[in-house]
Amino acid sequence: MELKEIQEPTVSGTSEPSINKYFCNICGKSFPSRYNVKRREKNKHGVTEIEEPSVSDGRVACYYKCHRSGVFVSRGKGKRHLKINGSNKIDRYCPAKIKVVKNEDKCRVTFTETHVGHICDLGHLFLSKEDRYTLATKMASNIPCDVILDCVRTSMSDEGLERMHLLTRKDLHNIKKSFHLSSSAIKDDNDYIRVNMWVKEQESTENQIVWTILLNLCY
Repeated sequence: MELKEIQEPTVSGTSEPSINKYFCNICGKSFPSRYNVKRREKNKHGVTEIEEPSVSDGRVACYYKCHRSGVFVSRGKGKRHLKINGSNKIDRYCPAKIKVVKNEDKCRVTFTETHVGHICDLGHLFLSKEDRYTLATKMASNIPCDVILDCVRTSMSDEGLERMHLLTRKDLHNIKKSFHLSSSAIKDDNDYIRVNMWVKEQESTENQIVWTILLNLCY
């Protein structure tokens, strides 16, 4: 996700008392601005920005920050419970970020590689574009969500757990909404061909009967 980070200056020259609403995730100390937090992380905890010297300056800047940094703000009316995994936001500031300054065919990259306040949790990562497209194709072919979920969860191997294996019905709902897929899509010959090709790819000696039944149910 591409987001611009707003640099906040230190609070000075005001008669009103400042409110320390920004916290250092390493030591827990509070500060009146994010700038003060970054300065403490750099001076006290060794969180530094690394700048690549081999590229030149430019005019167009792109900012990327950790998608878990920030405070969760509910957009609903509080009628639904928060998802089981909780919000991606950690209600704190994570210093990890990338700044890319483009100039024609060259770039200058400044980045902070240290993540603070959270771990690399698969449940809070995004599905890749390839996985989202694959799932959208299956749903467009009228393959039931339960079948897709079962197929994904039984595809685990010795290579380890991946984000795809933690797929939920909510993920499928979001993908369907993102790709503007209708739940009452019209089946045609192309749909049958796509489903048939997918079933052949998924067939094995232990689940061949399941996929054959699936074809008969769908068509």
